[in-house]
This record gives sequence, structure tokens and C-alpha cells, in this order.
Amino acid sequence: MTLLELAHRHPVMPSPVVPDWTIGCFRRRSITFFSGETDTETQVYWLQSGRLCADFRFGLPGHVEAGVANASWDGRQMRWSDWTALADRDKWPEPADLRRVGNALIEFAPSGAYVEDWRLQPHEPGLLAGLRLLEETDAETGQVRHIGGGLLVCDRHIAIVRGGSRFSAAYGVRQVTGEVETVLSLDRADPGWSLEGFELRPDGITHSLLVGGTPVRRRYAVDTLVAAFPFSIATQVSDSGRRWLAQEADTLLVSAKAGWNA
Repeated sequence: MTLLELAHRHPVMPSPVVPDWTIGCFRRRSITFFSGETDTETQVYWLQSGRLCADFRFGLPGHVEAGVANASWDGRQMRWSDWTALADRDKWPEPADLRRVGNALIEFAPSGAYVEDWRLQPHEPGLLAGLRLLEETDAETGQVRHIGGGLLVCDRHIAIVRGGSRFSAAYGVRQVTGEVETVLSLDRADPGWSLEGFELRPDGITHSLLVGGTPVRRRYAVDTLVAAFPFSIATQVSDSGRRWLAQEADTLLVSAKAGWNA
């Protein structure tokens, strides 16, 4: 069955869960450091499900960071743990103070070292999945190909991370045709974008698919599986704030970009 069909039949939302307004696919618009220096060039994407998240950072040629982790929320800060990542050290050890307004998610380092401006990417209410990869094996030989990693799906946005000695990571966007356009990838190899061939078993979820012409089987532990999650660009506002914007809309909104394009 497809992953969407599985989500309809066996929905899962972890408890505790991160706030709804942190869930989805975000692209970083900028990072500003305490020194006053700002980076707007590095491509950075963050996909967040109920707890499981994926992170991709593509900067200078040949400089790539990618991984999956568990996120936790204590009511004020988000923390990350249990990384399966390309890097051999934790380059971002601080928790995050987060604030969301509209499609902008602002992340402050508690030390004051940096602030990041993230923007929610286009979504329709749709599939939200966070699956922790336990292992990937060659379906014909039984040989283990990857250990650790994960599959993140936020509507049209998909991240696949596969750990082990042949670490692999890719982020893509599903088009209206159903095909996935690769946005960022560690290499040109097929990561296996198919979301068909899933089966629920007592020890988790198995996924049978072809990857580069090779039949493989992936075994996942489920973190999040929701068939129709309401990804929204709107956030809460006070009545006074709503009245203020309506009163000043003729000047404040005349040059504003709408929705996802901001």
C-alpha cells in the first residue's frame, strides 16, 4: 500500500509533540551572527514532523551537512538529540528559542551567537510522516546497505537520510505529475523517492522498492503518521493586532508579498 493509505488506516502522533507551528518544511532565509555578519547564500532546509526532523545545509562546493534527529520541546525551547548525521560532531549544540509569526519562524541561540530566519515552504493540508530508518537491506541477498536515518514527508516535501558507511541524504519536492524533483542531494544516485510498497508489521513498517534498479527493503520505526495535517501560514494574533493591521493596510500591505512568496 502507499504511505498515505497506511496513514489513513493507522495514524500516529507522538506524545509529547512539538508545537504545530514548528511542523512542516522550512527554508532558511538568513542567519545573522553576533558579529553583524549575515549569510543569505547557504541553502538550508529543515523538515519537522511530530518529533523526528531532517536538516540539510549546502554551502560552499563540497561542503554539506545533513542528518535526522529527534526534537523535543519544553514549552519554550527546542532541543535535538539522537542524530544520524554526516558530520562526526555536533556543530549546533545550543537549544533554540523559537517564535513564529505568519510564515516566518525565528530561531534565537540562547547565547546570543546567532539568529536564523526560517520560512515555511508551500504546503496544502496533506501527509505528514516521520519514520526512523532502522535498516535497509538488499531484498535479494539480505546484505545490509544502510543502518540509521529516516524518511520525512511534509505534504509535497520529502527528505530521505540513510546512515552507515555509505551515508546518503536527499531532499526533493513532489510535482503535480507525481514525480519528485531533487532539490539537494549528496550525490546523483537515486535515493528511492517512491512512497508505494509499504506494509505494517509487528516490528514496524517495511518498505519494498527499487533503488537504482536494485530491490531493497527498508524497515522503519514510526514517529509520526498523519494523513491530512493542516500546514498553515497563519498564526495567532490579538484582537488589537488584527484591528491595527486592518486600519493600516492601505500603506503597510501595499508592497507586501502574499503567503508563501514572502
